[in-house]
Amino acid sequence: MSVDSGSGPILLDVLEPATHSLEAITLVAGQPQEVWKAFGSGALLVSESFAYRNTVAIGDSLRLRTPDGWHPFAVAGIYREYGSERGTVLMHRAHYRRIWHDDAVTSLGLYLRAGHGDREVIEALRETTRNTQALLIRSNRELRQLSMDIFERTFAITRVLYWLAAIVAMVGLFAALLAHGIERSRQTALLRALGLTPRGAGALIGVQAMLLGVVAGLAAIPAGLLTAAVLVLVINRRAFGWHIDLHVSAGPIVNALLIAIAAAFLASIYPALRAATPRIAANLREE
Repeated sequence: MSVDSGSGPILLDVLEPATHSLEAITLVAGQPQEVWKAFGSGALLVSESFAYRNTVAIGDSLRLRTPDGWHPFAVAGIYREYGSERGTVLMHRAHYRRIWHDDAVTSLGLYLRAGHGDREVIEALRETTRNTQALLIRSNRELRQLSMDIFERTFAITRVLYWLAAIVAMVGLFAALLAHGIERSRQTALLRALGLTPRGAGALIGVQAMLLGVVAGLAAIPAGLLTAAVLVLVINRRAFGWHIDLHVSAGPIVNALLIAIAAAFLASIYPALRAATPRIAANLREE
């Protein structure tokens, strides 16, 4: 619900947490035992984006308009929440009922005992309430899977750009190797005249390309990490008010290095074949 505050309307969420539900709320500021004790005593929790956009910290006070007038509430903790860029404020339902005199419930979370499947319970609930009220019931497993599917579709363009960048790099390296080979055709012909075999000439170009690929891949690692850090810690923070954890794993780094080497190898095939072509006399006459 929307509630007037000293800095304008804010989104107020009311929660009566079960023991298990506290585990699903990630605190980014405050000691859990102290935060939940204060929350049960009437203090508020604010989301990370709300704290960032309104410059709110633990120990501050928020003035909210209640049916009895303006009332100050202490801020006990800051929690992670990705549902609203504006941010939300969390209040215990017991204190909300006492102040707003509102017993309405808009959603309810159920924890199943071992041996009971979510589909079985959902069908039973729908059958029980069929002639009373239409309920929207979803299991956390289905909701999580739906969220991950949407997330994957959203970032499908990122994978396309990933491969497009690799193709562009390969084309650029191909052009550079070809120009380098044409420019040094006289030197290559001289090496051939001194005894360098066609296979050796092609291998020379191939090794140069592989070295370029390795160097480019290694140089891209710190540049990529720096870009990720700026995106997660600065841009994402300013755009949405929250931040996501930055995890660095070896898998993507190794894959990027292998792709750089593979792109360099593919780009070197034609320049290497051209360098191995026996045109010694013609190339030596070139100035």
